[in-house]
Amino acid sequence: MTLVVIDWVDIVSELVWNTKEPPRKLPRFKTVGFLLDIKEDSIWICDTEKEIGNRCGFPLGCIKEIIDGKGEVLFTEQQGSLQELQLRLKQDQAAAKTRKRTTKQRADSSSSKKYSLPKKGT
Repeated sequence: MTLVVIDWVDIVSELVWNTKEPPRKLPRFKTVGFLLDIKEDSIWICDTEKEIGNRCGFPLGCIKEIIDGKGEVLFTEQQGSLQELQLRLKQDQAAAKTRKRTTKQRADSSSSKKYSLPKKGT
């Protein structure tokens, strides 16, 4: 799975009655997780590689930038396209399936080895 850092802006809600107070700056955060899913309007991550844990969805409009674990920029709000990111997720999922099959094949082949006991008197 692809490790990502999502740079995003949160919403703010204030109860204000007839004030001339200037608007506040929206808070900006960075969240780290494993990329789970890319939808038309959102990105989903999980805090564990095995997808057993806290899942978090980000509306696309809140995301400023997505960077992978190697520091490569995968998405920016100016770029606005998720195609490369979707392709990356599909490649990671395919690689994970291949690793899983390979690991299972190794386990199957090692457990099928035949062992013989030493003959008596030798």
